[in-house]
Amino acid sequence: MTFTTALNPGQAGIIWANGLGAVTPNEDINGSNGAIPNPPQVEVFVGGKTAQVLYAGRTPGATGLDQINFTMPADLEGCAVPIVVRVNGNTGVISNFVSTSVARSGRVCRDRGFTEADFQSAAGGALRFGNLSLGRTTVKSSAQGFDLSARFDFGSAGFFRFDYNTLIRSSTVAEPPPGACTVSTFAGDSEPNDPALNAITPLDAGASIGVNGPNGAKTIARTTPGFYSSQLGGGTTISGLPPGVPNPFPNNMPDYLAAGEYTFTGPGGADVGAFTARLNFPQPLTWTNEASVTSVNRTQDLRITWTGGAANDLVVISGSSARTSPTVGGTFICYSVASAGSFSVPSWVLSALPISASAQGTPTGQLLVGSTSLEPGRFTAPGIDIGVASYFNYSGKNVNYQ
Repeated sequence: MTFTTALNPGQAGIIWANGLGAVTPNEDINGSNGAIPNPPQVEVFVGGKTAQVLYAGRTPGATGLDQINFTMPADLEGCAVPIVVRVNGNTGVISNFVSTSVARSGRVCRDRGFTEADFQSAAGGALRFGNLSLGRTTVKSSAQGFDLSARFDFGSAGFFRFDYNTLIRSSTVAEPPPGACTVSTFAGDSEPNDPALNAITPLDAGASIGVNGPNGAKTIARTTPGFYSSQLGGGTTISGLPPGVPNPFPNNMPDYLAAGEYTFTGPGGADVGAFTARLNFPQPLTWTNEASVTSVNRTQDLRITWTGGAANDLVVISGSSARTSPTVGGTFICYSVASAGSFSVPSWVLSALPISASAQGTPTGQLLVGSTSLEPGRFTAPGIDIGVASYFNYSGKNVNYQ
């Protein structure tokens, strides 16, 4: 499905896959009638909700191709609603995650940062897009008696032209809706990239972007065509060092981000004209059970709790785990809303990650909890069709996925 051919709640969807089981007699000789002796229990989760399975078996007339028919659950909307299949219950097997677009009515979806009108106005042509962002990431780690804390404030911006056909098929432009989780896995040395992103065209918005807030003015430098990024504050500290041993990370800066209003200024470039945009950076939410989460049992739901955050915050919970021999890894990401106060990552999501490796007794798995703009603010600039401004504030630590 694409962003402009969305399904609606209550409609039937079809998944084609393989692995539900063998048929008898040999279908290579006799063909398939769709029947699988002793078929496995099949569950379909769509956007974190359990879908009604209408049929699960071999596709009639197709050798080795399985088909699962299901009904789209109610109260779903988004351009990247995740779908995953589980067979044989809690002790069974989880499939890879895919996504589809869902609209409450009509055929055009809406997503965080994009509306139905955005996709309709770009139909058949292209969409020129600009993004401004401020964010803080804090990651804590403990190993061999040392406590490391890396806290960085960042500013970034991106200006790109999306071909329409690329945009409506991209798996990374849109995000799952609140209440949903998705998982990406990899084998080998690197995670796969969305090939659609290779088709975007960078736009020149000038040599740098300025930002001014409660702690003064900073510059966000251009790093590659169309993309701007700079560390605005923070650094890395280590506690537990022997007396007289200096911090091995001497180039730390004071924190830059504080709650308040920030103003971006763009001087303009060959493709994007001069602009001014404003963003309110709120007080961050507090991850209240952070200290107690040290190991994650992948066969049980993982409950995360928090307090605070802005009323329009989207809560992001993300984790990753990898190991070698063979090299495999996975990353999950789940979304909620700040007003919920808690979220349980389902065990069927966690089961898609491998058991964590360790380095000198320290687990290498990561768990991150934070917030970002549920509905990014908009700004205008000559040369772009849509401009969005957003914030994020994440806190993470190393954990052991068991």
